[in-house]
Amino acid sequence: MFTFLPLPARLAWRELRAGVAGFRVFLLCLILGVAAIAAIASATDAIRDSLAREGRNILGADLAVQLRHRAASPEEQAQLAALVENPAADISAAVSMQAMAGSDENRILSRLKAVDANYPLYGELQLEPAVPLHEALAQNPQTGRHGAVIEPILLQRLGLALGDTIAIGALEAEIRALVLHEPDRLSDGFALGPRVFLGAEAMPATGLMQPGSVFAHHYKLRLDGPGRQGQACEAARLQAARQALDAALPESGWRLRDCANSAPELERFVRILSQFLVLVALMALVVGGIGVANAVRGYLDAKRPTLATLKCLGAPGSLLFRTYMLQILALALLGVCLGAGLGALAPLPLLGPLAAALDLPLTFQPAAAPPLLAAACGLLTALGFAVWPLARAREIRAVALFREQVAPLRSRPRLAYMLLTAGLFLLLAGLLFAVVEERRFALWFLAIVCGSLLLFWLLARLSVALARRCSHLGGAEWRIA
Repeated sequence: MFTFLPLPARLAWRELRAGVAGFRVFLLCLILGVAAIAAIASATDAIRDSLAREGRNILGADLAVQLRHRAASPEEQAQLAALVENPAADISAAVSMQAMAGSDENRILSRLKAVDANYPLYGELQLEPAVPLHEALAQNPQTGRHGAVIEPILLQRLGLALGDTIAIGALEAEIRALVLHEPDRLSDGFALGPRVFLGAEAMPATGLMQPGSVFAHHYKLRLDGPGRQGQACEAARLQAARQALDAALPESGWRLRDCANSAPELERFVRILSQFLVLVALMALVVGGIGVANAVRGYLDAKRPTLATLKCLGAPGSLLFRTYMLQILALALLGVCLGAGLGALAPLPLLGPLAAALDLPLTFQPAAAPPLLAAACGLLTALGFAVWPLARAREIRAVALFREQVAPLRSRPRLAYMLLTAGLFLLLAGLLFAVVEERRFALWFLAIVCGSLLLFWLLARLSVALARRCSHLGGAEWRIA
C-alpha cells in the first residue's frame, strides 16, 4: 500500500515547498502531546534511578527491621547480629513515635526519634551548628539534661532559640542543634509533625513508652561493613538475609525492608502520578489527533482543483493517496522529532525544584526509550487520524470533486483503508499498555476515550438532524445559522 515511488515523492516535495500554512495546528498538537509524554516519562525515570542509586542512604541501611509495640528479644537480636560483620558498629537501633513537644504553654505534635550512637549507618545527618550528633544528644554532666535536635520549623512555631529547653513527655531537654538534612526521612513515609531527635538513653526519661502507647522499634543493618555508601544494593545478598530471618523466626511479626525498595510510598506516589500525567498527555494527543484529521481534511478541501486536475490527467487514486500520505508523514516526523527533543530536555529545569521538594539528589541521564516511545505514540496518532480523510479523497471521482464545491458529496474509504486505520489505533492502544503499568487504568482510559468520541459523534449527528428539521423556524438569521 505504501510503495514509495519516485513520482509520489516528487509531488509531495513540490507540495511541501509551498509551505505548511494549513498544518500549523497539526504540528502544534503533535509537538505538545509528544513533548508532554516524553517529559513525564523522562522525569519519572530520573526519580526512579535516583531512588535505586541512593537506596542505602534513603533507608539508612542495607536491611531494616521494624517491630511494633515491643523491642527485639535476645533471640531476635542474636539473629540480627549473625547477619553483620561487627554487631557493635553495623547495627543501629532507634525508637519512633508521635509525641507532643514544646513548653507548658505551647506544645506541638511532633515525630520523636530516639537514636543510638551508630545512627546513621549510611548518609549524613546535617546539623546547624555542624556538631557530631552524639555530642548534640549527650547528657550534660553539669546540668544532667539530655540534648535534643529539632527541625527549624518547630523552633519557629514554639518561639524558642538554641540553648532553650523543650519538654517531651516528662523530659526537659536542651535544644543544641537544628536538623538541615535527615538522610533516611523518605524511608519513614508520611509523618505528622516536625522531627525531634533524642539519644536512646534519654527515651526512658520521657515516660512515653507505656502500655497502650503507639511506638515502633527500628533495627538497621549494614550487611557488608562500612565503605559501601553510594553503591547499588545487591539483590542476592539482600534476599539471602531476608530468607535467613524468615526461616529462623517465622513468627516474629517483624517488618523487613531492604535498600532495593527503600521508599515504597514515594515510589508508589511517583508511579501513580506519572501514570495520571501520561494519560492526560495521551488524551491531549488524542484531542490533537482530531485536530490533525480536521487539518488534513481542510487541506485536501483547499486542494480540490489540484486533485481534480491530476485525476483528469489520468492520475490514479493510489498515486494521490501515496503523495499526500508522504507529505503528512514528513510533517508528522518533523512534529514528533521536535516534540521528542523538547520532552527529552524538559526535565533539566525541573530537577532542581524536584530534588528540593523530595530532599533527594536527582541526576538526569538522557535515555532513548522515553522520547522514542512518545514519538511512536505521536506518529501513530497522526497517521491514524490522517488515513481516513486521505482515503476518502482518494475514492472521489474527478467530476465529483468539481461538483463538491457547490454540492458536497460523501464517500467512504475502501475496506483496506478502514482496516489500516483500525490497525494503527490498535498499535496505539498497545503502546498505551507499554507506557502505563496499571493495566486497569489503561483499559478505563481506552473505554472513556472511545465512549467520548462516540458520544460526541452522536451529538454531532443529532445536531445536524435537528438543524434540518428546524430550518423553517424563525427568521432568516436562524435559518442561515
